[in-house]
Amino acid sequence: MRIVNTLNFIPDRLRPGLTTTAIGAVDPQGACGNWATVGRRSRGGRRVHRQREKRKGKSVGLRIGTLNVGTMTGKGRELADMMERRKVDILCVQETRLKGTKARSIGAGFKLFYYGVDSKRNGVGVVLKEEFVRNVLEVKRVSDRVMNLKLEFEGVMLNVSGYAPQVGCELEEKERFWSELDEVMESIPTAEVIRETGRKVLGVSSGRRKEDKETWWWNEEVQDSIQRKRLAKKKWDMDRTEENRQEYKELQRRVKREVSKAMQKAYDELYTRVLTSEESVQRRWKEYFEELMNEENEREKRVEGVNSVEQKVDKIRKDEVRKALKRMKSGKAVGPDDIPVEVWKCLGEAAVEFLTSLFNRVLESEKMPEEWRRSVLVPIFKNKGDVQSCSNYRGIKLMSHTMKLWERVVEARLRKVVEICEQQYGFMPRKSTTDAIFALRILMEKYRDGQRELHCVFVDLEKAYDRVPREELWYCMRKSGVAEKYVRVVQDMYERSRTVVRCAVGQTEEFKVEVGLHQGSALSPFLFAIVMDQLSEEVRQESPWTMMFADDIVICSESREQMEENLERWRFALERRGMKVSRGKTEYMCVNEREGSGTVRLQDEEMKKVQEFKYLGSTVQSNGECGKAVKKRVQA
Repeated sequence: MRIVNTLNFIPDRLRPGLTTTAIGAVDPQGACGNWATVGRRSRGGRRVHRQREKRKGKSVGLRIGTLNVGTMTGKGRELADMMERRKVDILCVQETRLKGTKARSIGAGFKLFYYGVDSKRNGVGVVLKEEFVRNVLEVKRVSDRVMNLKLEFEGVMLNVSGYAPQVGCELEEKERFWSELDEVMESIPTAEVIRETGRKVLGVSSGRRKEDKETWWWNEEVQDSIQRKRLAKKKWDMDRTEENRQEYKELQRRVKREVSKAMQKAYDELYTRVLTSEESVQRRWKEYFEELMNEENEREKRVEGVNSVEQKVDKIRKDEVRKALKRMKSGKAVGPDDIPVEVWKCLGEAAVEFLTSLFNRVLESEKMPEEWRRSVLVPIFKNKGDVQSCSNYRGIKLMSHTMKLWERVVEARLRKVVEICEQQYGFMPRKSTTDAIFALRILMEKYRDGQRELHCVFVDLEKAYDRVPREELWYCMRKSGVAEKYVRVVQDMYERSRTVVRCAVGQTEEFKVEVGLHQGSALSPFLFAIVMDQLSEEVRQESPWTMMFADDIVICSESREQMEENLERWRFALERRGMKVSRGKTEYMCVNEREGSGTVRLQDEEMKKVQEFKYLGSTVQSNGECGKAVKKRVQA
């Protein structure tokens, strides 16, 4: 008997960080071995390797694999379908989490032999075709981490399924596993036979492993795009013109995008588990936002210091409180204290006097009431993506209206001393989205009329407000000339802040928020403008070549090379201080594009090239026209 096809099978659903290995070997004298181990850390992913041996006479072909299933509960039929599709004959499975020592059919003509303990942890097993069951000589269940199954074909095959302890397990447990595995391996007549047969069947690796492409998840769009790409390749091979090359390259990029989308969609449909119980839904919302609001990007620690501005701060005046009250809109959702701003507006001058006294006490002590530190987080759907995915929701904080009044008073004072650059259009007096859109359109039309290329990159920052390092915020405030008194007041606003998530099934448990700016805060937009003003000081150009609207940034250049250089300077300036440019959402547009202009790259990664982009709510087109924007306005 010969094994003419061996398989090392690690599909995408394998738990992240685990690698499994299966080796099939045949003893020329009749003994055969197959063993699998789990537990070595890797970067995850799917790798399928095959090796074939030329047939000399009649031989038996077997495909042998190994898989960490995570749990076998409810996955029997799915596993059987996968084995049938991949033509796997024998599969060693780990972490089955089944209890007992049994054998059972899982459908599609496959049978599972398994061993597990009452705790429903670990568990190993061997799945084989039911037609091979009559060839089973012995099933030896050593422990919930090691078992072997002996089969007879033209000789004897020994299948060992092992689940090694992971990082973090007790040393005693690891030693026990390796002792059990060694005992099983030593029971094989000679280890040299295993090594020699392994070399004969598997060969010697050069270190490079070719991936076997799976296509079961392809849809009609992917197949159609791949067919067009193949035709374009043939066309380019026959006629090597620049036009044909660009057509082929564009189709290559399109296929890559569609393949990625189709694969993600297919695996989401197969493996995403929908939570149904109230407790699990609340726990998931808490886990998502707690991780989101307490995760900080890598950044360089600042070595240079900055001089603080120590100066006397005037007391809060009544007219400042009146202006803040006037700016507060009515009919807004209240925070945890359930006191709407309408209460203060109805009380008139009595409220102004009380609030003025309260705010002066807060200013003097630099400590605000503890109740103001609490907030309620409400997930708002972004109207794109899967409605069941937490990542497609934006968290808006409902904060105390009285605290928002205090923030507006502080904001008004900060605006008097901090000068923001002219390139910032967001939340600035006498500036709006219309100004930024108009400036960009005029620039595009000028270059179109002059028959010259204009290169624009619309930069997207990942979780911009949620990722602002607070140490960087204090530094930027001091660098902008903010009095140290106000720096300490703002620091107090972020001290010991905590929140709960209000979802469809109730409120979650409370958790701390230690990174980023408050979403829904009256002061946060201006604080973010201060941070962006300081971080972009050395890289921004005059308007309209650089325009910012809060975290929406557009950079324009006359050449693609200059654009790549500017984009890299922006990336370095932002990412070294804890902000991160999103490679997937940053998009590039070329106005009045000439033939073969190509796209721009950021750290050897091509940015998505578009013919139109929705900038601040208005659609801008690469041909410099505004027909689509006008049409959408008319239809609105």
